[in-house]
Amino acid sequence: MYVEVKGKQGLEETNRALKYLSKRMKKEGVIDEIYARQEFVKPSKKRNMKRNEAIRRKRREENRIKRGPQNAVSR
Repeated sequence: MYVEVKGKQGLEETNRALKYLSKRMKKEGVIDEIYARQEFVKPSKKRNMKRNEAIRRKRREENRIKRGPQNAVSR
């Protein structure tokens, strides 16, 4: 990976650039992918994790629907 930082010189600007890079990598999922590739995960385990995540998402969505609108004012 090659990264070039353009801009002013100095510690303050360098820290700002590193913070920006860190946020950008996290947003794009690079950090998560690095952690995921640290060890081999069997295909069956991947399927189970994917299925469990889908179940969790579905339950969260159902709970949101049950609760109704968050900002509604009851009188």
